[in-house]
Amino acid sequence: MRANLFPYLFLILIAFLTPINTQCQSGHAGITGVVRDPANHGISAAAIRVRQAQTGFTRSATTNAAGVFMIDGLLIGTYSIEVSHAGFSPARSGEIELMIGQTRNLNIKLQLSGLSQRLDVQATASEIDVASAALGSFVVRDQLNNLPMNGRNWTTLLPLMPGATDPGSSDQRTVRFAGHGRDDNNITYDGVDATGISNQPQKTGIRLAIPSSAIAEFKVDSALYSAASADGAGGQVILASVGGTNAFHGELFEFLRNDVFDARNPFASSNPRFHLNQFGANFGGPVRRDKTFFFVAFEGSRQSLDQSLQGFTPSAAFRAGVLAQILGIQAQQRCVGVGRAV
Repeated sequence: MRANLFPYLFLILIAFLTPINTQCQSGHAGITGVVRDPANHGISAAAIRVRQAQTGFTRSATTNAAGVFMIDGLLIGTYSIEVSHAGFSPARSGEIELMIGQTRNLNIKLQLSGLSQRLDVQATASEIDVASAALGSFVVRDQLNNLPMNGRNWTTLLPLMPGATDPGSSDQRTVRFAGHGRDDNNITYDGVDATGISNQPQKTGIRLAIPSSAIAEFKVDSALYSAASADGAGGQVILASVGGTNAFHGELFEFLRNDVFDARNPFASSNPRFHLNQFGANFGGPVRRDKTFFFVAFEGSRQSLDQSLQGFTPSAAFRAGVLAQILGIQAQQRCVGVGRAV
């Protein structure tokens, strides 16, 4: 028995100790730009180094002959950039926020040695992504925490996206994008295809298996998206999970909804009994600082719901009238049968 379990324990240990800091291609972001000298000529072989503030994750690149650089495959988060080249004073940027699928464009000018410069790129924080023609929008963590969502269902925010139409209940079962059908929508969560569960009803027994507390942000591309995020003709819903950082962080939560706060059905004598508790916790932090991180999340729900059934109860006059009509039809059928027999 122990010999049979050893391979599985070994694989779990390797998976836990291996530094993991990756996301799917569609969940990545990027930084591109041009490094120029004071005469606006491109500087080749300039060293570019980006660093994520939350995790210490770094990536490096060099500019080409025209001074152009491109660093893709970056995790979402806040980054700083350092640029250096022999004969020029190094430059350092302020904080740059990268979101899912976003490519930020920077134009950097280096001064000759002996002159100090600090590069401030806050002016590039535009809501328009100049590197992509996709029609869509983002929902960030603050919006997930502060906007009202019925049943903590993050898909109730989908009708707010550009190009969305909602003829139904404002969730993943009814929202469609740019005139396409619901079956054309594609949902990914950290690169894992979640489209197969996109049409499940949001009930206590069958829940969309992505709790809002485990979502860092998500992006919806309704039209004109590239092949990097497309896996269908409809809307591309790209979600990124919350990850661990160099600082420990977590939360406990519980949300309550019951019949006390609900309006009474005008056709019912009283409100049906309804009680919904949604509760959970999440926790994340470093395993090895700047190397390996963890994040776990749990969300549960308990619901008790009564229903008032409405039906039609015929009156005595109605029953008598219907009975008379039925007897008349039967009498006519007997007369027709007798006539045919003769």
